[in-house]
Amino acid sequence: MRLTKHEADIVRHRLEVPDAIEDFLTDREENAPPYEFTGDEIYDAVNDLFHGLPELPDNPTPLQADIIEDCLAGSVYYQAAKSAADEEMGCSRGEFLNIARAAGTLEEKISKLLGREVECVRH
Repeated sequence: MRLTKHEADIVRHRLEVPDAIEDFLTDREENAPPYEFTGDEIYDAVNDLFHGLPELPDNPTPLQADIIEDCLAGSVYYQAAKSAADEEMGCSRGEFLNIARAAGTLEEKISKLLGREVECVRH
């Protein structure tokens, strides 16, 4: 699946923080079984996805699917761009509107790819 520039920027922003992705994926309730993939496997998959941008795999592995989902669900890109536009610091209003549109189309693409609803954080 090919992503637009802004869609890829949203995904890339989260992939640049593999520790946050690992924390999200491995954080479990006290009595829950551990996550099925190791930290090394997570880092390798994050690296592969990062270097594959602006493409995402059409048939992601279960680990890739979890990481791709977290790239939206755990993203702060939208909020950072909104804040920068509101404060007129490095992001114009027009650029922010492009990012907002990209977040919406990315939600649709990723939800279809993964077969489940995935939302980009917008608050």
